[in-house]
Amino acid sequence: MKYFIILIFSLLFGGCYTISKISNQNIAHLYQSDILPLNPEYTIFHTSDSVSSIWYRLNTDELFYTRNEKDSFITSNYSLTLILLPSYESKTVIDSFTVYTTDTFSVKH
Repeated sequence: MKYFIILIFSLLFGGCYTISKISNQNIAHLYQSDILPLNPEYTIFHTSDSVSSIWYRLNTDELFYTRNEKDSFITSNYSLTLILLPSYESKTVIDSFTVYTTDTFSVKH
């Protein structure tokens, strides 16, 4: 009976907790795409245990285009950054890269 009381006492005052602090972070952007300025579609193909390919597609209506007054082109510059972490709350970066892209097309008057 003595050990049972110690166990109950430990559970009550020790409580259940996780070592992570996910409850303190707003992760709504992971499941509410309407709050993001861009909503890319992407697919990740793992060709081996150390190599992956990422295919992405953006809706050009979500990009901000500017017109160059010297010619008849409008341009949008954007970047895609990928940061690979061992877990969501980890601060250790396993790998990362950034791709800079310019989308340009002609506007006829």
